[in-house]
Amino acid sequence: MNKLTYLHIAPRQTTPGKAPLLVMLHGYAEDETRMASLSAQLDPRLHIVSVRAPIRLKKGSYAWCHVRFTPLGPSDDVCEAEESRLMLVDMLKSFPQKLGCDATNIYVMGFSQGATMALNLALSIPERLAGAASLCGRALPETLTAPEYPEAMRGLPVLLIASLEDTVVPIRHVRATYQALQDSGMTVTWREFSAGHEILPEMIQTLNGWLQEQLNA
Repeated sequence: MNKLTYLHIAPRQTTPGKAPLLVMLHGYAEDETRMASLSAQLDPRLHIVSVRAPIRLKKGSYAWCHVRFTPLGPSDDVCEAEESRLMLVDMLKSFPQKLGCDATNIYVMGFSQGATMALNLALSIPERLAGAASLCGRALPETLTAPEYPEAMRGLPVLLIASLEDTVVPIRHVRATYQALQDSGMTVTWREFSAGHEILPEMIQTLNGWLQEQLNA
């Protein structure tokens, strides 16, 4: 299995014991520097890893899977998304030893297509995660059709941040994800902003506040 490229930002503040980890996943046609640029605005206790998606579209432009943007919303290549998910699972398993982070305190977050991947991880390996956050993203419909959800999902903290004027990932898709995650037993926090398909400073403040709540719990 191919290895993923990533940037690692070490904790800026020391804490007793091993530090928690936040894995950041960028959106379609971006790269790992996009999410890494936000790291200084997040809790200094965190190890932060910003991962580059495996599919190269052009120089500096990567994707977790190919996607068609339609009037009804994005249509993702599910097989490619699954391949990327498996690569991320393999990477997550290696981080506690490589980085010295707390294996019981790992969070994933993403923007747009990266948010889809973060939610896919929360739905497939909830036992490995302490929480997941989605900015302007939705779960793939194919991941929300399980007849029974694993017990490990119950109570898993999830943050969904939605944009009311988003034409790339329409808010109805994010609301459908919210309902499905609620039904799975996860503890879902919903926040919405008057914005398009973008990351506002207020969204990062909301994300950081949510992370701090989890870390301080």
